[in-house]
Amino acid sequence: MRTFLLTMLMAIPAFATGERVAVASNNPLREGICISMTCVAPSAPHEATVQMRKSGNSMEFTVTNSMGAVKLTQTMRLDDDGEVSSIDAAHVVTLMVKAIEGPQPAPKKEVKQAVAKRTSLKGGKLIARR
Repeated sequence: MRTFLLTMLMAIPAFATGERVAVASNNPLREGICISMTCVAPSAPHEATVQMRKSGNSMEFTVTNSMGAVKLTQTMRLDDDGEVSSIDAAHVVTLMVKAIEGPQPAPKKEVKQAVAKRTSLKGGKLIARR
């Protein structure tokens, strides 16, 4: 019930962005994600997948892109009723949408080149002095 109310509150400012997302039907945050994204069946073509896994007294949500790279992993504590609180649900849905719409993770080769460029500047000469 809380998730439905949260979904209704989020529906007012949300606009569909066109990204196709595969979300399981038993995911408690499905309504919140499907307001901002186009939810499709896992067998249909999609840009991202949202998965959840319950472990003990917490729920782990994972967003992966179409190639399987992890874009977000967020763990939320469950309340006394065994549900994610409304505030935490709003927060994790916002993080998921941001991760789905955000830039793709850089391939490891490009990351190594960026680190190499940054470290080569450390040993450089002093350019200016006050």
